[in-house]
Amino acid sequence: AILGGTWGATLARMKEGNHEEGGAEAEYAPSSVEELAALASKLAARVQQLEQALQQERNKCRLLEQSLQARTGEANGSETTSQREEQVVVSKAEYELMQLKALALDVVQEGITIADCSKPDQPLIYANAGFARITGYSVQATVGNNCRFLQGQETDSE
Repeated sequence: AILGGTWGATLARMKEGNHEEGGAEAEYAPSSVEELAALASKLAARVQQLEQALQQERNKCRLLEQSLQARTGEANGSETTSQREEQVVVSKAEYELMQLKALALDVVQEGITIADCSKPDQPLIYANAGFARITGYSVQATVGNNCRFLQGQETDSE
């Protein structure tokens, strides 16, 4: 498991609460600022551990790739790069870090969106439940559109 102990269960409960139908508020919330701060501190420590493990895995991969290139004579690596574009393999630590970050994005109450700036019109590719709650637009209605849909004469700037 990525998150252990009670704080892992706490985040899981918060995530489940954010994904109920109708965009309902989370059923669980920390009872105090101190509890929330402790939870954030533990989460930050776990993220740091996973980032360190990820860096170690990347270093190992870099050494293996250099060794492979030396053995096959592919000094520029262009052939292996194009072959790897179809399938990406990540280490367990990198996968856990991605899951942890995704969970953190999902459970925060603030609205978060991510746009793909490499595509025409820069469509949103992610929106969390906080964004849906704040704007009134469902995640499904948001993803795939440019954020300009939020601008207009009827938009409340407050």
